Amino acid sequence: MNDQENPSGELKEQQKPEREFEIGMDEYWKTAMGGLHREYQQESLTAIRNNRAHFDKLISDAQTISNQVAQNAVSHAHAIMAAELANSQLVAASSSVHSQLAVDRQWNVDEVAHLVANTPVFMDAVAAAVAQAAQAINVTK
Repeated sequence: MNDQENPSGELKEQQKPEREFEIGMDEYWKTAMGGLHREYQQESLTAIRNNRAHFDKLISDAQTISNQVAQNAVSHAHAIMAAELANSQLVAASSSVHSQLAVDRQWNVDEVAHLVANTPVFMDAVAAAVAQAAQAINVTK
């Protein structure tokens, strides 16, 4: 057993450190800086949480807006497609009617002759042909 130790193994009263209950400047600064660090870290974590919540709200709003834009685009595309389909059906029906009329006019000779006979160009051509025939008859006499 050492002469500085009691039978229980503890140091004698005179051998204990001088500043057992005193806090030195190093310990004070460590404690103060640790407290400041924890405080600023808490502020930093709170700011990060607030920023993250704000960012999450912005992302959510952006997704909502993009979904609305996509839905509007799809509904407009469907409306345009329906209008174009209706228009193409009208054009097809009109085209069919026009082709039937054209074929009918081409093969209906009486109607074509009646229409042509009433035009001034045809009347002038008939008059010129009659005059030429009359002149040819007069020349031969």
